[in-house]
Amino acid sequence: MEDILTERFSTVPFQKYLGMTLDSIEGSTIHARIKNRPELMGNELTGILHGGAIASCIDAVGGFVAAQAARLHLESKGEAVERIQKMATIDMRVDYLSPGRGEQFTIKGEALKVGKKMVSTRMALHNDDGLLIAVGSANFLY
Repeated sequence: MEDILTERFSTVPFQKYLGMTLDSIEGSTIHARIKNRPELMGNELTGILHGGAIASCIDAVGGFVAAQAARLHLESKGEAVERIQKMATIDMRVDYLSPGRGEQFTIKGEALKVGKKMVSTRMALHNDDGLLIAVGSANFLY
């Protein structure tokens, strides 16, 4: 099933546009990355990654974290995993902590809680120097 998740991650059109790649899946923890490029900059004079691109990365990784966590939860209870296909973000918060300076950014996402219909997640985006740029939390309904 993780092969399907890996394949799906690389075929989502918006994630392809962002240039996101999946590095690893460990249980319901996901590591991904994105390279900075002119189309994603909010300020091309300083090379800072746009806040919308940051929020999109946080949402995208959170969605895959939630899908993986829900799948593991449902399988452990012997329930059908088809519900995951209807997963949607129902709320999200992003805290911008530092300007998005850097050539490459990593995003780590993890599940905080898996319920009967909802998964709560937390994500962190770091630049290539390890500086924490933004954190986010999101809830996904499935």
